Amino acid sequence: MDYNIRNMIQDDVEKVHASGVEVVEFQASEREADETPFWPKEKIRDWLKTENDVLLIAEKDEEIIGYFMSLFHIPTGLAYIENVFVEENYRKEGVGDKLFEKGIKRLKDNGARYVAVLSKPDNYQMHSLLDDRAFNRGNQFVWRDKILE
Repeated sequence: MDYNIRNMIQDDVEKVHASGVEVVEFQASEREADETPFWPKEKIRDWLKTENDVLLIAEKDEEIIGYFMSLFHIPTGLAYIENVFVEENYRKEGVGDKLFEKGIKRLKDNGARYVAVLSKPDNYQMHSLLDDRAFNRGNQFVWRDKILE
């Protein structure tokens, strides 16, 4: 399969946002997507202006087929992977592996000392990806949230 991994740009925001809202695994609680949206478009646009966070796109024939979104907290050296997604038609073809590989390398190059990921217990694809990279399994916690109005 021939695809390209590149930095996310402003022109990608609409497509990334539209796909992210639909991904059940990205929902932190049992609310409708419009109540707890993926990332608001304006927040993704602002996020793209940061220098140390890593946001990557996988594309084939100018179509976005996946993305990797992470935050890097410089004072602690913690990189946090927010979202890794590959369109269903392109799964099992190494796209997620390549996004993850390049994202982790960029985070390390930016100074990250360790990486953390939260995933739902039944998100087996993400668990497999993390297991393949020798990520430790941490304690299970109960997620609690509240929309601030």
